[in-house]
Amino acid sequence: MKYSPLAASLVALSLFAAPLLAQDKATGDQPAAQTAIDQIPAEIQALLDDKRPLAEISVEELTQRAKMAREFAKMDGLPEDVRTQLKDIALAARAEIAMREGTEAKPAPVVEAPAETAPEPAPAPVVEAPAEPVPAIAPPPAAEIVPAPDAAPAVADTEQVQKLDGNTADPAAEAQAKAFLDDPKTADSLSDDELRKRLDAIRDLMAGNQLSRATEQALREKLSAERTILRDRIALAEAAAKAKADQEAAAKAGTTPPAATAGATVINNTTTIEVILSDRRPSQELENAELRRRLEVYRQAAADERYEADRRAYWRDVVEQDEGLLRDRMMRDRRQRQADLTARFGNDDFNIEIGLQFDPKRRQRDVYAAEVDDEELEDVLVAPPRQQVTRRYTLEEIADSPELRDALPRVEIDTVRFGFNEAFVRAEEVRNLDRIAEILERIVSKHPREVFLIEGHTDAVGSDAANLKLSRQRAAAIKKALTTFYVIPTANLKTIGYGERYLKIPTAEAEQENRRVSVSRATALIGQLEE
Repeated sequence: MKYSPLAASLVALSLFAAPLLAQDKATGDQPAAQTAIDQIPAEIQALLDDKRPLAEISVEELTQRAKMAREFAKMDGLPEDVRTQLKDIALAARAEIAMREGTEAKPAPVVEAPAETAPEPAPAPVVEAPAEPVPAIAPPPAAEIVPAPDAAPAVADTEQVQKLDGNTADPAAEAQAKAFLDDPKTADSLSDDELRKRLDAIRDLMAGNQLSRATEQALREKLSAERTILRDRIALAEAAAKAKADQEAAAKAGTTPPAATAGATVINNTTTIEVILSDRRPSQELENAELRRRLEVYRQAAADERYEADRRAYWRDVVEQDEGLLRDRMMRDRRQRQADLTARFGNDDFNIEIGLQFDPKRRQRDVYAAEVDDEELEDVLVAPPRQQVTRRYTLEEIADSPELRDALPRVEIDTVRFGFNEAFVRAEEVRNLDRIAEILERIVSKHPREVFLIEGHTDAVGSDAANLKLSRQRAAAIKKALTTFYVIPTANLKTIGYGERYLKIPTAEAEQENRRVSVSRATALIGQLEE
């Protein structure tokens, strides 16, 4: 019998609550609701402290999470703020489940793309074709959450499942994995560099596909938890650096940031979901950060059928208004970015040296955008190729050759997370491209003939043909966002779709690390743009 930690917590809740109920009946005292609990039970605190992104939690665990939070919220004597947090946790979990039910093919396991009913030969990787229109940044809200009525159910590829998840464990690999799992050094005790090296080592080990099923699952959980810690650190550091730069710029210009209106509702990541859902302010009264947060919450709630139909219709209307205004503001920001780039062209920011020739003493590693600072992002995007290049190649040749692809140091754009079977960038997510886009802007401003290659990838769930198409759409969506809202000409960006060909983690299951887009400077292989 499978006995999960969440189920154990529910049992613990019943054991904790039983004595209180018995005491009420036996003594005839006031109801326990009027007697505050002095200390939050460990099971509740553990749930409150669980900050994992919902996108990385399975539907089964989300269901248990929502149930547990609802049960906990009914406990007598809880502080009201704790009760509110528990209700928010349950609401968020239900909204995530509803969103997935709207975007995934059913009833088979979660898929990257609707699978074909019969397997097809794997076609060659698809490269950019101008004849097919580039997808929009984000479709209308209804298109994001309502699946096509004739979406084909996924059909499990038993041969692929056996190849990726049924392999025989290698004793040496198992021992190495055990060392990672038993390492007494917690992620919090490691420096950024130390934690980054451990994550890279775990990824390298898993890429070998020599672990047992149970060990791989345990390592995936460790990887997910520890990469979240590192990414949170990097995000906080970058936010602090940007805030400092903004303050210095304001001081230099003799201005001050606008103060918040007294008594106004300010929406941020700590604002409870119910407060946001009750927000009725016109879109124009919200700052960009507030618009993004409200869009995120309203989209999920509008897909949750537990809410009344009229409220959901209202939220969909507001999403359309908020999104339109946010796009207008981002286009206005783009015009300002163009002016700033022109004004700063002679500054030190633009003294960017491009690596053209292979240097045998240097092998630039691939990086994850959310796990490194801006300096290292730039290092990767200006680094020379990792092997000697003797001629120029076409996109088709690069797509067909793992060796040529490996010659390009790349940045995994993991700051934008694609959901199951999704290939669009929502308006509220565009800002997650800011760091990589600002570096690309500076490079192409100084070196306008440089060419960058955007690669799209999927996980291994679904047919080869469907995944290749989806990966190409993901690459095109990132290109569209970069060229629409940033000062990056379309000619400087090329796209390729690889489907499931280059899995970061070899598994037939849905895996976030495999659903990604990467960018590399490909001028050494493709050649400079013609003047």
